Amino acid sequence: MKKKVSNKNNLLKFLIALVMFLIVIIPFISAQPPDIPSSEEGIIVELSDGNVNLNDLTGKLTIAGTEGIDTIELANGDIPNIKFGDIVVEDGNPVSGKLFFSADSSFDLDGKHITVPKDGSIEFKDGKIIVSKGTSIEVDDNKLEALADDTEIKIQGDIIEAKGHISVDYENSPNKIILTGKNTVLELQTEEKEKFEFKNLDDKEIIINIGSFHDSEDYIEKNCISYQDMGVGVSGEEWDKIKVDGNALITKYYEGEQIYQIEFEEGKARLRRDSLSKIENIEFDKNTIINYDDGNIEFRIDKSKESSQRIRIQTVDKSNVEIGSLTISEYLQERIEELQKLVSSWLQEEQENIEQQESPIEGEQGQYYEYSPKTTKAMIEESKKIKVELKDEEYTTILELAERHATDYKKVALYLALWEKESNWKEWGKEGSIWGPYIVNEAGCIGIGQLKLSAFQDVIDWYPELFPEYLAYQDNDNYLTEVLKEDIEVNAKVSVYYLELQDIKYKFGKLEYQLTGYNAGPTVTKDLLYAFEKTGKTNWKDYKAFLRSEEGGLKFISSDKAEEVIDYIEVICKDIGYALV
Repeated sequence: MKKKVSNKNNLLKFLIALVMFLIVIIPFISAQPPDIPSSEEGIIVELSDGNVNLNDLTGKLTIAGTEGIDTIELANGDIPNIKFGDIVVEDGNPVSGKLFFSADSSFDLDGKHITVPKDGSIEFKDGKIIVSKGTSIEVDDNKLEALADDTEIKIQGDIIEAKGHISVDYENSPNKIILTGKNTVLELQTEEKEKFEFKNLDDKEIIINIGSFHDSEDYIEKNCISYQDMGVGVSGEEWDKIKVDGNALITKYYEGEQIYQIEFEEGKARLRRDSLSKIENIEFDKNTIINYDDGNIEFRIDKSKESSQRIRIQTVDKSNVEIGSLTISEYLQERIEELQKLVSSWLQEEQENIEQQESPIEGEQGQYYEYSPKTTKAMIEESKKIKVELKDEEYTTILELAERHATDYKKVALYLALWEKESNWKEWGKEGSIWGPYIVNEAGCIGIGQLKLSAFQDVIDWYPELFPEYLAYQDNDNYLTEVLKEDIEVNAKVSVYYLELQDIKYKFGKLEYQLTGYNAGPTVTKDLLYAFEKTGKTNWKDYKAFLRSEEGGLKFISSDKAEEVIDYIEVICKDIGYALV
């Protein structure tokens, strides 16, 4: 009987203990949210106002739902609006895992400002972040956006690697982007309505420089593209420059419409079918070169406000000319012959120009006088009397020096007038004269063309095939300066091509603008002409008044320089009979 009573007492005590345990523990159980972060690999987390603090922790956190969770706090930033996913951290830094977002989210993480759209994701893997479409990343002043899901991005210092499809804006893009993986695409927004696409065609990396140009010798056996917006020229014309080494597919869009597509493979390029379908928007004229030589190719596009294209692909060695393969559809076959004729015509004209530049002009000198004004005839007669000694100890006249580089008799007169204004060759050899073929003025301008080192370097950069012996010395001031001082023939040749650059490179359309560029420099001239164009005026009288005005030219140059430029233009134009209107 006693034993039964004892069992009943023990049972009663157990029930009382159980009730007391439940009374104590139930409030803690009911206080937990329905979806609790579970811990694996030893990580222990606590919720505080909806935040999970992983700072200094190592392990894996799996999130099954959104209730009760707002933000994950990490050592290098906080990630808000987590919908579900998992993350592995080491000392509070994410090393792997993938998180999905319940709302549009913007946050800072490890020096990067990241914006992810609702239902988007971000994954951490091997030092890269893999993001969903619409995610943008800003580092310093650079910004890029993913245009496809599972786009991989790796940022190390000022170099960004990407795999997938990314977009950048020219104004706030990184200087260098490396595309990894076949079919990876970089979309470059250059203007509001214009963009380029650079697509990787193989498994090799493609290096894209934005705003600067690569040296081909540094990228042997690598794929490399350089793009730079070269600015605004006369009449609102703008031009870009693209340099290509290796394999790539380049596509140009304007207002969402494909303008052309060109594929580069092993130093060769092919116009894609859609290029010719837009032939009405592309000026295939004598300025068009469709020839591809070695890997050192410059692909230049001149564009107007109407987005019409003048495409030039220029190889280093112009003498080694090939017509590239064209990939087109059947309905465009009838345009092949027209295009080939244009290319063949250009090649013939170019070869004739090269031959003329390499030898004196043939024909009777009487052609000079047939249509020349008296001032030009007198200048030509004077130029026959002035002799100079060349490096090979031969002598030549100023007239013969001009003939060596001119393609027609009008150019001969222009070069004579230019050199006379620059170095006063009519006074060479006269008693008491300080002028001569090796004169250096107080501003450091040298010789017959009164050139600075920067002009020589500009010419070498644009015409490397004409100055191959100086390519290795572009950064050696002393050597190139001495060449300008000691070799009158090189000085004359550089001055001729520097004047030509004012037209073909800097796009100064009128002679008076080209002379402004030669005298005042192309950079300040570009600003001058852009401001002058906004006035809506075009004649010489208005241009002269603009140069002298406080609200015009004097914003860019001094009043003394303005008067010098005006006198410079008027004297040269008078000497050659060019009417300033």
